Amino acid sequence: MNVRILSKTRLEDCFVESLTSELQLDGEITPSFIHYLGREGELQYFPAFARPFFRVDAPGLYTLTGIQGNRTLRVTLCHDNKLTGIQRLERLVLGFPDEAS
Repeated sequence: MNVRILSKTRLEDCFVESLTSELQLDGEITPSFIHYLGREGELQYFPAFARPFFRVDAPGLYTLTGIQGNRTLRVTLCHDNKLTGIQRLERLVLGFPDEAS
């Protein structure tokens, strides 16, 4: 079974149109999922942190952050490519291969 996005919640900020959303996943974020997401851009991963944090910068599309073991991702979309960025991220998440297979 691939990872699925269960819901998207737009997070409020000080701008009229928020570019940041939280994505609720159907499973926990694993190290292999983090590295898979990192192929889309520049990955910064800190597995030694008490709560292992990661960030993926996909230039011109989005910045993605999360914590290993959680079930949520935070994405900030590039203003000029909002639709392309979220569609590409959704396809990327859905394309993650089943770790059990």
